[in-house]
Amino acid sequence: MAGRREKASRAHTESKAGNPPCDGQLNLNGEDARFMDRKVPERGNDPFEHTYHPIHEGRHRTLAWARIDLDWDSGEALIEEIQNDRIREVAWCLERLGRQNGRTIRHRGVDLDAAFVLSYWNGPLRRSRQWWDEAMLCAAVRFIVGELGIRKIFYHSPVSGARLKRGGAGGAPVSIYTDLPRRFCFEKTTALPAFLKPRRAAMAGLWMHRLCL
Repeated sequence: MAGRREKASRAHTESKAGNPPCDGQLNLNGEDARFMDRKVPERGNDPFEHTYHPIHEGRHRTLAWARIDLDWDSGEALIEEIQNDRIREVAWCLERLGRQNGRTIRHRGVDLDAAFVLSYWNGPLRRSRQWWDEAMLCAAVRFIVGELGIRKIFYHSPVSGARLKRGGAGGAPVSIYTDLPRRFCFEKTTALPAFLKPRRAAMAGLWMHRLCL
């Protein structure tokens, strides 16, 4: 997973730790990237990436990304969210093409024909749609533990995400914050990262997922 410091503005959990958050990306493999290169050679014109999200800053096209808050004083990390703009945007194009019974669509400044969108969805993205969330969370956990040396990891629940993120990750599948962390042995807890404890009085009924390694 490629990690970097946050540069774009975003809605994120208010941190008292004073540490800038980290972002990480899961990029397309070479074969899938070449499929996009043939249609949209200029990486900056990729209609399925959002430049205001933490996409890869180099030549690699991003499949999914994660936002991570760090507290070096307490040795804790909070995975705020994982998202996949690419799959969501392609699905939206397919839905619009079907609704309009059209042959082409102009999406984020790029003209896309229905045959390309359908072949992308059923070809390169078919595998990614099945495992992207597990791959992204796995990469985030390995980055936090292996690269940063932090072994206590929190992950938002639907409750904490809705109350603390001020609309961040709106519209994400509920399973991203329920089933996914359970598959990685995160436990449900009412404990909170240390940098959030000063706000605990306003957090009655709040819970998160936690993984201690």
